[in-house]
Amino acid sequence: MQQPIKFYVCSVGDPTKDYARQNLDRIVTNSAFILHKDAKQKGVYEEIKPGSIVLLKFDRKLVAYGKVLGNRTTDDEDWNLWTDVKEWFFQDLGNVEDGIPLHGIGGDTIAGGPYGTVKEVSTEFGWQKLQEIDSLSSLHAELNNQVVIPNESESMNDIIDLLKYKKQIILQGPPGTGKTFTAKKIANKLAGLNRNDEGVVLTIENIKALLHIGEHIPYGTESFLTISKLGDETMTVKSPKEGIVSLNYNRVVKSLKVKSVSKKGSDAYPDAIAEYISNRFTDSILTDQIKLVQFHPAYSYEDFVRGITARTNGAAVEYKSENKILAEFATEALENYENSKKDIHTLSFEKWVNEELELFFEEVQHEIDNDGKFPLTEKVSVISIGSDYFQISGTSWTDKIKFSDVLLSYFSDIKKGQEVRKVEGISGLAKHRSTYIFDMLLRFRKFLETKSQFEDKPIDQTLLNYVLIIDEINRANLPAVLGELIYALEYRGETVQSIYDLEGNRNLILPPNLFIIGTMNTADRSVGHIDYAIRRRFAFVDVLPSPEYIHSVAKDLFKAVSELFVSNYDSVNWHDPKPERSIYVAADFRPEDIWIGHSYFMSEKENDFEVRQQLELRLKYEILPLLKEYLKDGLLMPNAENKILELHV
Repeated sequence: MQQPIKFYVCSVGDPTKDYARQNLDRIVTNSAFILHKDAKQKGVYEEIKPGSIVLLKFDRKLVAYGKVLGNRTTDDEDWNLWTDVKEWFFQDLGNVEDGIPLHGIGGDTIAGGPYGTVKEVSTEFGWQKLQEIDSLSSLHAELNNQVVIPNESESMNDIIDLLKYKKQIILQGPPGTGKTFTAKKIANKLAGLNRNDEGVVLTIENIKALLHIGEHIPYGTESFLTISKLGDETMTVKSPKEGIVSLNYNRVVKSLKVKSVSKKGSDAYPDAIAEYISNRFTDSILTDQIKLVQFHPAYSYEDFVRGITARTNGAAVEYKSENKILAEFATEALENYENSKKDIHTLSFEKWVNEELELFFEEVQHEIDNDGKFPLTEKVSVISIGSDYFQISGTSWTDKIKFSDVLLSYFSDIKKGQEVRKVEGISGLAKHRSTYIFDMLLRFRKFLETKSQFEDKPIDQTLLNYVLIIDEINRANLPAVLGELIYALEYRGETVQSIYDLEGNRNLILPPNLFIIGTMNTADRSVGHIDYAIRRRFAFVDVLPSPEYIHSVAKDLFKAVSELFVSNYDSVNWHDPKPERSIYVAADFRPEDIWIGHSYFMSEKENDFEVRQQLELRLKYEILPLLKEYLKDGLLMPNAENKILELHV
């Protein structure tokens, strides 16, 4: 079968130096990428083969592309390393220095390191950038018609479509295939944080979440910016040339959106930061719409859904039920789901009432501060305000009134205390203290009489997606951890009863806008299998090894290790792999369940020597120990031992 086309980004040189423009002229005139013989970091120049595609980089932009004819060494004293191309296709032939932004190259660099003059990049990145430069060229038509260009976004969209249909999926595969990374990437896209045709859409809070003080951000070819301060509205960076520079976050946000590229000076700083953020984007959780939890054998229902927690209250210890990550996250998602169904005027009124209730709290607190209490009746008063409740006290007792119960009673327009108990959604606490809920409601209504009338300012509550990532989902006893939620997984929006009541209410609901992504290591034999009742409520997606993102130095080692598991390595279609069991894999196991993944062979090091050093460490301390465990546990046959001993970098 035809091998996938490889893409390379080749840098003309440092744009701040005169030689760069001279070299660009030389490259254009000779239809070749030309490299100086003494270039310190050539990257993977020697890996370029005929038929590959090179993308020409100048001044932090991609300006042209061409199909490689071959490499040769000329008689020139200095610029003698030539990669001939059949023809250059420029983004703007009238201005060969004009081009498209580099956003995303860091995350899609396969080999060559961050500072290599020649970098191998992923097929998806290369093909996307080629189309952005010129989608009408004869070379584009040739590639489009003759070669199947893999499109990761299509695969990602298929998984997202499956997740939207099923509501919960499990990414399964052997160790080192990037299951958690893929889960985060899917979650970010589903949550609405994604690269699109207009760049990356992030908020200031997202940007702060990605950066930390002291972090180095690549700037130019040989220098970097250092983050020295992250303020509320501005960040401060230290430049090797201009010293301390203050930047408004909005400038970075704009750069991410419009993919602008400034050439020099402080105007280029937001673009450098935007590019850095864009490269890190898919491996980070940037929003409260996404949560991640890792299961382990001791994990329980009380850890995941709802349980009893001991809290100290002065000298006393109180035991009370609390929502854990799933129930808490589901409540948040349900609130958004229900609000999205309300009309804009209802939402506006509810927002106004909530704001007025906050002001009412301040008045109550002010009176408590002055008088020690806020009377509701002759014998009952509010003595303190908690995070979501009023603490009330009688002659010889204390209790709580939830803010939410006061709000529900207000919106239900009740006329007397007995009606509080019949309000839909009211808590169990309110049913026992309905008289005092009504007393508080009367005080709130009286407070509102002193305020200006409600002014309708229609607001729209967008329906959001919430994603819970459960790493190593099969390491816990799932029936015990999920309990009654096994039913709720299938019947979204329906109420199930928890084994624990929360302030008199046992109800739990998993709303339709809550999605669950589990990851499962199929080689882990120390944990039990997922039973059929749970299995049929999840869709399973294979995440298998792939050489696409492996550093060129590591490809021989990856192949040697892979041939322990698959017999058809050279003929595998990497975009739809169907591995065949090798003679070394035990008959009880599928090769795709135990085949060691590509992350063990990836590297961000700058040169081949450093990559080899890193690989030697990984081989000795990660890959070989894992293979020996496979031998001991019977996943690999004894005849694999000699082949394992022959492995080397």
